Amino acid sequence: MLLKFSTLKFSNKLPRCFNLPGRYLSIAYANTLQLKPETDNTPPHLDNFEAKVRFLRNNLYPDSLILVLDKTQDLSSAVKIFKWAALQKRFNHTADTYYHIILKLGLAGNIKEMDDFCLNLARDKCQGTEDALASLIDTFVRHSRLNEAIRVVVNMTLGGYNPSVNIFNDLLGALVKKKNDFQHVLFVYKEMVKAGVVPTVDTLNSLIEVLFETRRVESALDQFRRMRKKGCIPNVRTFEIVIKGLTLNDRVDDAVLILHEMWELGCQPDLSFYTCIAPLFCQENRLNEGIQLFRQMRASNLAPDSLTCKELIHCLCMNLHLDEATEILEEMIENHEIPFVDSFVDIVNGFC
Repeated sequence: MLLKFSTLKFSNKLPRCFNLPGRYLSIAYANTLQLKPETDNTPPHLDNFEAKVRFLRNNLYPDSLILVLDKTQDLSSAVKIFKWAALQKRFNHTADTYYHIILKLGLAGNIKEMDDFCLNLARDKCQGTEDALASLIDTFVRHSRLNEAIRVVVNMTLGGYNPSVNIFNDLLGALVKKKNDFQHVLFVYKEMVKAGVVPTVDTLNSLIEVLFETRRVESALDQFRRMRKKGCIPNVRTFEIVIKGLTLNDRVDDAVLILHEMWELGCQPDLSFYTCIAPLFCQENRLNEGIQLFRQMRASNLAPDSLTCKELIHCLCMNLHLDEATEILEEMIENHEIPFVDSFVDIVNGFC
């Protein structure tokens, strides 16, 4: 089910950085796995392409090839060795050998050649291809190689494989966290829809967050309001994203309404919510909401951090609630927390 962005217009074309080359390697690979002999054939330190080829001529198995590829620092030599192996009789590349060359190219930022091998792996459907592609996406996301991860997703779907919803959610979350371009987030979501993968609340949370970050406030609220129609129940993370997004986009009154809606629904805040939202309300001089969240936090046996206390003390002093501000400061000292100097200044100024 495709999200409707009624107020926005987007191109249906792939972002330029994701355009795929149209060619494949000419070698067809069988879906077989050859076993390594029992003898130990760990390659010695080899300095050049010719030496490595000589080593592999009588020892060409997937495991020995992977060892050589891993020891080959020069990228062009690694690619030449991989292609040389493909031309040898009675040898077939496996999902594992593909994984290692694709990973090597991707981590080096060589997307063009990486694409060639991804396309070939997805097309030839070696045994274990789906797991190899999924592992590549996970590894690229963990190493913040997000363009490379997106390209693997594209090749995976082109090859008829459907990445899991967790793979898509991890990639979307990484894109949002890295403040990537909104078009990239939308592109990945469309790939998700094309693959027939049903979004979860985490999927929609990422979309709502990036909409707020790009000041598409009404679109973000529209997606929030239609979550239940898509079979997703807003969770505490959803409310944190929406309240934060509204506050930072100068819609504090709307943020307060959403906070009360959350309370009415019985959604229990967690530590992340409190430490994010309570300081925001205090910074906007919304004392009632700030102090209520602070009290709820303590009632839940969650310890407020120094920043939350600092912002609350400042807000209390601004509204001349000096006794409460002093009480919070004293509690911090009793709990061996070091208050900000600004907190002492605020209280002193309040009494002057």
